Amino acid sequence: MPRKGRELPLHELSVMSQVADSIIRLAKERQAIKVENVHIQVGELTFLVDDQLQFAWEIYTKDLGPPLEGAVLTLERLQARGSCPACMYSGPLKVVEFPESHFSTPVLDCPECGAVVEVTEGRDLIIRDIRLQVPDVEGVTEDV
Repeated sequence: MPRKGRELPLHELSVMSQVADSIIRLAKERQAIKVENVHIQVGELTFLVDDQLQFAWEIYTKDLGPPLEGAVLTLERLQARGSCPACMYSGPLKVVEFPESHFSTPVLDCPECGAVVEVTEGRDLIIRDIRLQVPDVEGVTEDV
């Protein structure tokens, strides 16, 4: 159920469900007691909204219980980048923000020559790092 004053982010919930499932599988493989931190890189062109990802994360870390309960999520934005086959430009793409709709749209014209560019980065969501608390003789945590 949506919380008062917040819309339920269905797209972000679906994505975070998949992320949470992947992390839980890894935690089970490593026999983790607890997931402490998760660092995710979010491409600018995923059309995922940071605060809605955080909200979806809160739902999953609360409702799924151990080992995810209380895990801290860090989000990092990855800039959209592209390359131009016409002039060999390689670099950042211009992205137009539409704050009222929470969307951004890439401009796929080369900033150098105006030809259509190929998007090379910014479409992915990557689980970059996971910090797990795993049992061992010394009680040390493990970065994955």
